[in-house]
Amino acid sequence: MKEENNEVKTKNEEMMSKIAITKEADRALIEMYNRISEGFDSGRVTKQDVASQMILRFALACKESDIQDLRKKFFDPILAIEAKLRKAKETGFLSEALKEILYDEFMTQHPQSSAKRSKKTLPADIITDKVGLNQEIT
Repeated sequence: MKEENNEVKTKNEEMMSKIAITKEADRALIEMYNRISEGFDSGRVTKQDVASQMILRFALACKESDIQDLRKKFFDPILAIEAKLRKAKETGFLSEALKEILYDEFMTQHPQSSAKRSKKTLPADIITDKVGLNQEIT
């Protein structure tokens, strides 16, 4: 009997996968679960069942516009720059548009002087003493 229970658990575990969702998504899932469970006496549904069906249905009905919307929601400009830099290093190619943006950012808005800075001179009212290596300062 124990072996049968272990086999059932193993088969169920092979069919399952875990994810973490936001609190907001969990509240929406609970709301859907409650709507489905209310008045449903001829079966039993779990939050996991509801979440799985929602994901599967979304996957079947998902359009390219839905994909683009999700990408916009999770766009990270730092990661985008890093990806472009990686690709530019690999290929040696950088688009003209990106070159122009970089040029505008680093050359026209913040010109960098190539001339060396001149050293500041000490004011005349400061006394400079030379102390020998063997002399003690008192």
